Parts: sequence; structure tokens; C-alpha cells
Amino acid sequence: GSIVTLNVTHIKYNKIVLCLFLVNIAASFFYILVGLFNKSPGVLKVSTVYFVWPILFLYFVGFFKDTKVVPYISYGIIISGILSCFLIINNILNTFGYLSITNNTVYEALGFSVFWEGGFTKISSTNLVTVFCVYVFTLSILFLPKSIRLAVYPNTKLITLTLVLCAVLLFLSGRRAFWLVGILSPVIIVLVYYLSNVKVNIRRYFFYISIVLVISVFLFAYLAFDNDRFIQEFSSIFVFDDPGAESNLLRKEQYNALIQGWQKSPIWGYGLGSVAPGSIRDPIAPWNYELSYIALLFQTGIIGVIIYTFSICWIVFKSMQLSKKSGYNAVLLLPFTCIVTGK
Repeated sequence: GSIVTLNVTHIKYNKIVLCLFLVNIAASFFYILVGLFNKSPGVLKVSTVYFVWPILFLYFVGFFKDTKVVPYISYGIIISGILSCFLIINNILNTFGYLSITNNTVYEALGFSVFWEGGFTKISSTNLVTVFCVYVFTLSILFLPKSIRLAVYPNTKLITLTLVLCAVLLFLSGRRAFWLVGILSPVIIVLVYYLSNVKVNIRRYFFYISIVLVISVFLFAYLAFDNDRFIQEFSSIFVFDDPGAESNLLRKEQYNALIQGWQKSPIWGYGLGSVAPGSIRDPIAPWNYELSYIALLFQTGIIGVIIYTFSICWIVFKSMQLSKKSGYNAVLLLPFTCIVTGK
């Protein structure tokens, strides 16, 4: 759509944003070269994330000269969440033989799988990350005071429906990290709003919490979930020495390997796509780690972490600063800010 309606005069950049972009893209290019020099196996694979997508992101940022663009982007995010939810639901129904629409190619592209045994469920799909981001996004919108929210988001029913769909699928995913951050999200949102001088009446939002709880109880009863199994899975997030919690032991091994590797090159790291000896989680893509922030430290060193962290913190700080100036700014900026802080 942007290409069809492209008009160069519509693209405009703030000087600070442009400078931050140039610093980040230069840093990414440098760490790609470091990775190539060190013969890192994943350097070309991750170059899209650190080099290509930022360029595309800057391209879209240029169209935000007019604040009227923001609601269109926001509803695009909401629709992407709905479509991702229905695609996962469709794949679940296909797996259990209730529906046959999607072929195996789509399954493979999404890395989809569903597990059900002993009163416990687990879903794997690459677009679960989209579902999680949209969950935080819609929850952030609904937490905005009604007096300022309706000017940009008048369709509360659509946003509520999207939130419920995302919350249910995140619950069914069996991903403990999603559970933990999902539970903490309201606290993070309220904190961001407080720091932005946006008052939130917590009591008004018990309704949305009640909806999620009612649906959760219904799912537990209908699908005959094992309560003890769910409690055990959730509590194991914080246990790293239990042989029964295998994934946690692997994360501990991952942490030790990454830190030991980083200590050998603490300033510059080993370059993007590099692999820490002693911990290979995925044989196909050994440069991918669940502990992504520790992996970033290992791959880009202290300098890289400072550059990327400062850039993100600047976005969050500037968004809060602008939100303090007007309620309209808060509605436009804070839901996006909450996605960043939630992640």
C-alpha cells in the first residue's frame, strides 16, 4: 500500500531518529563483519533481523509525519493478531481431524505442532510471538482511560475479542515464559502509564480479568486439564537445579556457556550469528538461544549491548515524555511502548 501510494514528499525524518538509525545500522554492519571474520555459522541468517528489517522499519517511520496514520497501523496490528489466532486454531482443528483446510506446507512454514497428554497442552508456532505482542497491545489499549481512548479506538468490542482470543491461546500454548510475562503485563502497563502521568482506574478493569478467568475455568472443565500439572509447570520456571525440569537445566547450561564465551571477548563479542561452545540448543540453528539478551552480550559485547539498549530506552523515554504533554499523544504512543517494555 505504501509503495502504490508512494510520494517522496510524504516521507520525513526527525534528526535524532535518523542519527540513532545510522548508529544502529553501522553497529549491525560492524558486527556482521566480525561474525564473518570469526566464521560464525548464523551471521547471514541473522543479518536480516539486524540490518534489513531496521531499514524497512525506517522506511515506514518516514510515513508517520501525520498522527492520523497511527490508528491505521494499530488496527493492522490488531487484525494480524486475529488472523494469527484463527490460523493457530485452524491448525489445532486440522491436527485433531475436525477440519481440513490448511496443507502441510503451512504447518512446516510456521513450525506448528500441538501436544496433548495427561491433562496438559503445549502449542508450538512461530506466530505465537505475534499473538503475545497483540495480547500486550490490546490490553494496553483497554487500560487507557475511556475519556482519551475512544478518540482513537472507538471499537472496544473488537479489541476485547482480540484480547480474549490471544489470552486463551497463550494459556493453551503451555509456554511458561508467555504465562509469566502475561501475568506481569498489567503491572508493567500500569507502571508505564504511571510514569507517563496517565491515571488508570484499576477497578474498572476487573471486568476484563473476570472474562479471562471465566474462560480459563471453562477450558479447565471442558478439556479436563490437570490442575497439578499446570501448577507444576508454572512453578518450575524458578527451579534451575531440578533434574526433572530439563528445559531449565538447559537454560542454565546455556547461560554458563554464553557468559564464559563473552568473558573471552567482553568488549566486542564474537559477532552476530556466533555460537557459544558448550551449549547447542538447536542443531539446525545453533546460534539461536532462549536467553536472547545474554546471547546479544556474547555476540556484540558491552559496546553492542550499550548501543542497542540505549536506542530502545530512548524510544521508551521519549514516548513517555511526549505522553505527558497530552492525552492524545498517550493513546498513540503508550500501547506501542508497552509492547517494547513487555518484551
